[in-house]
Order: sequence, then C-alpha cells, then structure tokens
Amino acid sequence: MMTNTGIPFGRFTEYVDILDSERVPVNSRDRSKRKGDVPYFGATGQVDCIDDYLFDEELVLLGEDGAPFLDPYKNKAYLISGKSWVNNHAHVLRGKNGLSNRLLLHWLNTVNYRDYVGGTTRDKLNQAKMREIPIPVLSPIYQEKLLDLVDTQFTRLDAAIKSLKETKAKLELYRKSVLKDAFNERNLTNFSVRRLVDFERKGGGTPSTKIKDYWGGAINWITSASIDDRNKITFGKKITKLGLDNSAANLVPKGSVIVVTRVGLGKVAVNDEPTAFSQDCQGVICEGINPYFLMWQIKSVANEIIQQGQGTTISGITVNKLNSIEVKVPDLDMQTKIVGQIESRLSVIDNLEKIVEGSLRKSEILRKAILKSAFEGKLIN
Repeated sequence: MMTNTGIPFGRFTEYVDILDSERVPVNSRDRSKRKGDVPYFGATGQVDCIDDYLFDEELVLLGEDGAPFLDPYKNKAYLISGKSWVNNHAHVLRGKNGLSNRLLLHWLNTVNYRDYVGGTTRDKLNQAKMREIPIPVLSPIYQEKLLDLVDTQFTRLDAAIKSLKETKAKLELYRKSVLKDAFNERNLTNFSVRRLVDFERKGGGTPSTKIKDYWGGAINWITSASIDDRNKITFGKKITKLGLDNSAANLVPKGSVIVVTRVGLGKVAVNDEPTAFSQDCQGVICEGINPYFLMWQIKSVANEIIQQGQGTTISGITVNKLNSIEVKVPDLDMQTKIVGQIESRLSVIDNLEKIVEGSLRKSEILRKAILKSAFEGKLIN
C-alpha cells in the first residue's frame, strides 16, 4: 500500500511480532510476596518490581487499555529493554523483517487511534483492531537516516524542556522566598507576637452522607480538595442547616482563614463567602488582623514545617504544632502594605509560570509534529 506521502505501508503482522500470549498478569497482593528488582510493566509504564522475568530483550509496549489513546499529545507506546515482566494491559511487540523497534515506537506514537479503539467504560485497543494498523515499510538505510534526524530534533527539544522545568522549579523556590522574606523581622516594625492558639478557631466535620436532608442546601461546604495550591477555593457541595447542626461542621464568616491540617498539608485560603468544611480543615476567625496577611504568614510557616518535617504526621500537621505557630502582628496599615507587596511579586511569578507551562505544552505538540513530519517524508526531503 502506498500513501500520498510516498512512503509504502505494509500489514501489521508482516512487520511486527505480537508476543501477547507470553504476558502474565500478577495482582498487587501476589506481587507484594514476590519483591525483586525486575521491572513490572503495564499500559503506560512501569507499575512495580517483581522477582522473575518473562522477557529479556528490547521490546515495544503499546497500551491495550488505560492508555491515553485519544489525546494526540501523549504517548501510547514506550520502549523497554533487558529483563522485564509485562501484564495484560499492554501489547508486547517486536519489529521484524527489517523494522527497527525504535521506528515502530515512533510510528505507534504518531497513529490516530480514533478508528481503532472501542470500549464502554474506557478506551481499549484489542489485538484484532491493532492488527489493522498499517506499518511504514522503509529500507534500513532510510530508517537509520530518519531516526538520526528525529533523534537530533528530540535532543534539542529535550534540552529546551529540561531548561523550562528547571525554570519552573526556580520559580517555585522564589515563590517560597517571597513569603519568607515578607515576614522577616527586618521588614516588620512595631509588631506584637501572637500564637495561632490565641485566635478563635473552628473545627470541621462531615454530615452523614446517608441522610439526604443534610445535603443540597444553601450552605457552602468544602474539603481539603476544594483548596488548590494557589490558595483558591472552589465551591461545590452544599449542606443544609439541619446537616450543619447535626455534624461536627462549623460555619465561619466571610474573610476567615481556612487551613488544611490533614490531607493536602500546606494549603490555606481566605473564604469570600460564609463556609463550612470537613474535618480536614480548621477555620481561623480574623478579628483585628487582615485575613490575607494571616493567610500568607501561615503559608510561609507551613512551607518551613513541611520542608523540615517537624510537627507533621502522615495524615498532616499535629495540633500542638498548629497551636504553636507564631504570628507577627504589626498595625493594619503595615499588614495591608505587606499583603500588597506579596501579591505583586507573586503575580509576576504567576505570569512567568503560565509562560513556562504554555511552552511545555507547546513542546509536546512540537514533539508530535516532528514525528508527523518524519513519516510524511518532510524531515529528509
């Protein structure tokens, strides 16, 4: 078969060995009894390690189910080598009749799978449909030349991606330093010191999900998942007055600081509406203090607690550590000034992070464009 790109294509099974019959799935319970150093692979990568191997060679694994088949910018296939064990969520493939595994890998990450996958709960590429995928037929010399060109482009792209990720990490460090510097005593004058235990606080709770009358009311109710890493609250679920009164949940007024103390440690936000919350959070009532000044100061201290691993457990921050957090409290004018400085600097970081994230997304688009050009004959021409 010849396409309009000028590259001939052949039948899948003529150029690819399918080794699916040699796969053996092992559930997590059994794997826990067979710990070893052999990689155990699934649909999109390594899942675990195990004590024995099924294969000992270079192979291409293509997701059977659970792979991002309909996302054009994510890989569906990956290359493995050496001793390995593969479960039944990945097809096991090997190039033959002159087809290199690397070329097979790149081709399978270029294919549009929309016409090949099916399934009711999640997309699945069964073996019969996989066999329908055409395979490019290229001479060994052409393959080598094409792969060299792809590798050259990918090397440049990987260097750019590495630089972007390093920039992203530096921006995150700078974000933390902005908060640390803002509350340095050199930048504060005439302040008093209060402990968090001195502020009025409210605990959280969850109304019984078995009682419908507790849910679907007009009262905002959030969990730790409702607060993102950038201190924003996404309101979703609501409870009734009956649910509030018959649970450990408490309602805090607008302008309170909500601190995540368990799952999602380090998250903190100011609510712009009266809010109730789960047992993962505590609410701090802000009397005589700018809520955003308190929020940023708690965030700064939380960063240090997490970094040092002090006063934390697997489930979160200990009550004693939370109570002992010292809060520097200058006059309200100074608080407002410091909040403005923090938000101005963080706004610059936010904008830079958006540029970096956008560039990282474009890099994945570019990676696929390189492969597409390669198989259209444009790189060599």
